[in-house]
Parts: sequence; C-alpha cells; structure tokens
Amino acid sequence: MKNLITKIEEVHKDKKVIVFDLDGTLAESKMLVDAEMSGLLTELLKQRTVAVIGGQNFDGFKTHLLNQLPIGAARDNLFILPLNGASFYQHQGGQWRQDYSKELLAEEKEHIKDALEEVFKETGYVGPEYLYGEQVEDRGSQVTFSALGQEAPLEEKIKWSQEHHTEMIILAEKLQGKLPEMEVKIAGLTSMDVTPKGINKKFGLEQLANRLAIQTNEMLFVGDAFEPDGNDTPALASGALCFKVDSPADTKELLKYLLD
Repeated sequence: MKNLITKIEEVHKDKKVIVFDLDGTLAESKMLVDAEMSGLLTELLKQRTVAVIGGQNFDGFKTHLLNQLPIGAARDNLFILPLNGASFYQHQGGQWRQDYSKELLAEEKEHIKDALEEVFKETGYVGPEYLYGEQVEDRGSQVTFSALGQEAPLEEKIKWSQEHHTEMIILAEKLQGKLPEMEVKIAGLTSMDVTPKGINKKFGLEQLANRLAIQTNEMLFVGDAFEPDGNDTPALASGALCFKVDSPADTKELLKYLLD
C-alpha cells in the first residue's frame, strides 16, 4: 500500500502525532523498554503527542513501558491503547484514566476458547511439553493464545517462531474461519489475538484521531507486523502513514531522526 514506507528518509517529520506498536517495536516481545528507548521517548514527548497501541493489557503497559519512563516525562502528552485499541487511557490530573473499554461477553470468550480447541483437533496441533504461564489468556476485551505461555523467555519465543511460524499462520486462518464475527491476528512471536470484529489498530487510531480532533493522515504509525495476518496491518486502512521496523533498534534510529 502507498502509505506503508520502509526507508527512514521517507518519513514525514511534520506529523502531529507519533503512534508506536509496543512488542517488537519499542521493546522485544514482553520485555521492558530499555533505558535508551525510554530516554528517546521522553525527548519526543517534549515535542509531540505520542501514543502506544498493542496487544498487552494496561497492566502489561505499565510494567513494560510506563514504569520505565522517568518521573518527569510529559505523560499528559502520552496516550495508551491496550488490547489493540479495545481500551483507551489518557493521563490527567497525575493519574491514568480509562476513556473506554470494549469488553467481550462471557459467552463470546467461551466461544473463542471452544473454537481454539476445535482448530487444534482439526490441524493436529500438539503444543509444547512445558508452558511458561497461561496459554490462553482472558484479557477482558481480547482473548490471547500464546503457544509457549504468557511468560516464555524471549530466546525460546524466537526459536519457536523460527520453527513454527507457518504453523501459526495456518492456526490463525483456521480460527478466523470459525470466528467470522471476530478478528484473529498474529501478534509478536508466538501469539494470536482475538478481538471483536472491527476492534483493531485501525479502530484505535481512529479513536485517537477523534479525541485529538485531527485526521488520521496527520499521524505516523510505527510497527513491525504488517504481514497479511499481522496485528499492525489494520493500521494501513486508517489512512495514517505507516513505517515498518524490524526491531526496536530500528525504532531508535527513527526516533533519533525525528528528534534531529
């Protein structure tokens, strides 16, 4: 698509709002934002409105991102959209306040879990012998399947992804077929996110634009997963200029470019 760019010199520095994916973009999957990234984001917050959107819930954002920012960071210029835009938080009066949350119904969550079991049986999927935490997590607005469990070490996730990525694509496609009323997107290295249809990063960017009274084409979105089943792909349909990175190291280079 014309609004997806990969070369840093094509990035428009005049965008009013910079929106980042979290896992794979600001930090490795389920890892803390490091000190250099925190410093660069802090500098950007002095100049621009910034938002971060991703598949983790708000507690995950607090642990991996917000608690890593210095006390003096301009948090009032930062918006957080957990669960791929299914909820929205802004910082006011010294605390984080939830603007909205699109919760799944209990019967919808059970339907998703039943569909997962059906897909496993039909494909002959056999999971790992050892799990690092929950494999199927209820995040309220989203159900997430993590092949190795929610707390798997990064090195194990990288290895699994290299060996089973095609298998994950097949699982996602089969699950989507059973859940036409939902959206199934591959997230990070070993996960699939299931959200209500229409609740994705396009939705999140549109909600952010509405609240800031701007157009989505005045935003720059930065993400790492623009494959057909990737959870950053819906952002392309929002009209925002999208920049693809391959790692947090690429994001740091982009931040330095924007701050220069």
